[in-house]
Amino acid sequence: MNALLVDDHALFREGFALLLATLKPDIQLAHASGWQNAADLAATQRFELVLLDWWLEDCDGQTMLEKLKAQAPDARIVILSGERSPDIVNRAIQLGACGFIPKGASKRELTDALQRVLSGQIYLPSMEPLPARRVPAPTVHQSFPELTNRQADVLRSALRGHSNKLIARELGISAATVATHLAAIYGIVGVKNRTEAVFLAATRGAVIG
Repeated sequence: MNALLVDDHALFREGFALLLATLKPDIQLAHASGWQNAADLAATQRFELVLLDWWLEDCDGQTMLEKLKAQAPDARIVILSGERSPDIVNRAIQLGACGFIPKGASKRELTDALQRVLSGQIYLPSMEPLPARRVPAPTVHQSFPELTNRQADVLRSALRGHSNKLIARELGISAATVATHLAAIYGIVGVKNRTEAVFLAATRGAVIG
């Protein structure tokens, strides 16, 4: 897996990289200290995972997230932050982030969070930690058995932060059809929007990677 870690604190990057290496030794991790550095790397490499600090000196998290989603639409972007404000968490999810990891988390929580993220799941603050006995995480199709296969495919792409236009291109359908599917999906699973769908998928442990 090719991953990009974007944070303007060198010591944090080094420590986080060591923890990642212990959890997934084969991960290829690139480092960026800010937006321009990250943009240059994203222009020349394909990243499957981006770990992004919400507070950067040269670019705010919201702007950076929007830019990275446009530049690397296939990457799963997970926010790192020194706080776990519900407003920031919700905003990040609305903008297409697939998860949110607090920097101030305990080592155990941070390890659990990274395990979820690296296995393709969603991690959000205040979730229950992973069980001690590791079991295969369910796919979106398994986590949402009430959906048809097509609806599950649409939801999986939406959970990865893809726009309706990108989902349409991936699945070979129109953007209008994607919007129709999403409206039906939200009604079936009992949520109002994508943000609530992400939180629900996180509680069900769905793999979106």
